[in-house]
Amino acid sequence: MTSACNISRLSGPNWLLSAWLLFAPSIAGAQEACAIIRAGGAGDWPPVSYLDPQSQETKGYAYGLIGRLSREYDKPFRYYINIPWPRMMFMAANNKIDLIAGLIPSPERSEHLVFSEPFHHINLYAFVAKNRDLNIEKVEDLANYWRVEGYGSFKGHRIEELAKDKTVRVKNDRLFADMLHHKRGDYYVSSIRSQKKWLSHFPRFKEMKRLPFVVETLNVSIGISRNTPCKNLLRDINTLVRSFKASKEETSSSPP
Repeated sequence: MTSACNISRLSGPNWLLSAWLLFAPSIAGAQEACAIIRAGGAGDWPPVSYLDPQSQETKGYAYGLIGRLSREYDKPFRYYINIPWPRMMFMAANNKIDLIAGLIPSPERSEHLVFSEPFHHINLYAFVAKNRDLNIEKVEDLANYWRVEGYGSFKGHRIEELAKDKTVRVKNDRLFADMLHHKRGDYYVSSIRSQKKWLSHFPRFKEMKRLPFVVETLNVSIGISRNTPCKNLLRDINTLVRSFKASKEETSSSPP
């Protein structure tokens, strides 16, 4: 699925993104040879990249960054949304897209991508079935249990090390609730925001509970294909990321 490239639609997850898109400083010397910027992004990862359930418009911090980049380059952009992660990585490796708008850097992904400076961070938590009595009181206890995880997902070095020999992979992350309910796995790692979204769409997620500790805090970056014909993408995206982060810090430090 591709998303239309209309900057006027970019409301983002809140007013901060919209204000930044209007007033961010221009990129110096943004002259690119590529005719169009091709980007891939998640459709269910608010506030990074997601489809608004009411309007069906693409929104999020990463989508806003790519929209701003497109405007600075005076080039259109094509946004492929809801593409499975393995396929998106294949597209990046084979010059089908220029970048992935929002992802967690990993050694495996670095084979085909270079990463921008982080523009956001997320806290990850472990979720278990309410009908299970598991002795998990801290992160280290997860090593004694089986994780359910989607193909192509990466949730940080800490959990990957703990679960390296005890992970059951599923084709779709949304299947994890069924797996835990039927005791085909013990826990799943996700963010609170994703869990709230899933609860509103899939009743079985109401049978899950969050364990009371943070598994890991991870940075979110833009991944630029090593095979893109667009030059200076990393430099110019980092310029925009710094501007966006500065606007967030200024807003958070301002008196109410």
